[in-house]
Amino acid sequence: MMKNIAIIGAGAVGSILLHLISNDKSLNIDIFATNNRDINLQIDNKKISLPYKTQMLKESSKKYDVIFITTKAYTLKDIIPYIDNITHPETTIIICQNGYSQTERITHPNTFHAVVYISGQKKDDIVIYFRDNQLVLPNNAHTKKLQSIFLNTDLDITISDDYLQQIWFKLLVNLGINSMTALTKNTAQVLKVEEVNQVLNQLLKEGIKVANKDGLTFNDDTIDEILNIYNGYPDHMGTSMYYDVQENALTEFEFIQGYIYTRARHHQLNTPILDIVYALLKGYQYNR
Repeated sequence: MMKNIAIIGAGAVGSILLHLISNDKSLNIDIFATNNRDINLQIDNKKISLPYKTQMLKESSKKYDVIFITTKAYTLKDIIPYIDNITHPETTIIICQNGYSQTERITHPNTFHAVVYISGQKKDDIVIYFRDNQLVLPNNAHTKKLQSIFLNTDLDITISDDYLQQIWFKLLVNLGINSMTALTKNTAQVLKVEEVNQVLNQLLKEGIKVANKDGLTFNDDTIDEILNIYNGYPDHMGTSMYYDVQENALTEFEFIQGYIYTRARHHQLNTPILDIVYALLKGYQYNR
């Protein structure tokens, strides 16, 4: 049974993932960041210090059975050179990043992109855990084996037969809420503004048009389903892209809005709201 687990990235998703799996003491877990530090979480206004310290990836040669990559999507290029140092032929790599298509950039065969439902915010030296604990993966022998490893943890690994539909559904969820919160520099409460909601609905309709042209099967009920998810967000909850903009940092727009925009151009679709959203986010990131 695979036991050596690596988490690359100690931001919100990585730290929460560590919290979710660390209750199984049979797992040997290491977490990597750009510097050595403690892992602190805030859950229901209570601070929790995990008994782990981050390590430096460039200093590691230990071979891991499972590797979770939880860094921002644009940092993957900096991680790839170290992958061979910490893998063996049977290692399973799970990319826990926004967007899609990053698996093509890693040559290791057992690499899968998870649909991530884990919500949190890194603020200074603490990660605030909001909600959710799920990774959705395609149905195959490797992911079923992976699922069995984490049965005794608080991490929910869901195996899906309609994985691509799940990938695109999360892309659409991110397309809407990330775009609105980042561009307005406001939290989930901004969806209470009628004009914002109108733009949001049109943006989701355009995203669905792109997805369906790519062979998926979404409809107007999908928009209602996504809006119901948004309605469950606390007013004060932000998104990853909202927090990036607040900190004047790079965003993952190329892997969310940019991916959908590229597919729209490929299919020569008319997507005026998506085009504006993409242009504004690209402008924000220009020379940053």
